[in-house]
Amino acid sequence: MTKTIPALSEDVKDALVKNIRRRMTPQPLKISADVEMKCFQFDGVLHIK
Repeated sequence: MTKTIPALSEDVKDALVKNIRRRMTPQPLKISADVEMKCFQFDGVLHIK
């Protein structure tokens, strides 16, 4: 026994494509870092600021 799957209507196809594109967009990532700097002269302090 075989079943024939009807073709997708244009509305259903558009909705599926819209949903798939929304899910495939890259998600933003939050990246953080701690930076530790040392300077031994007054000029270095000004450059770090």
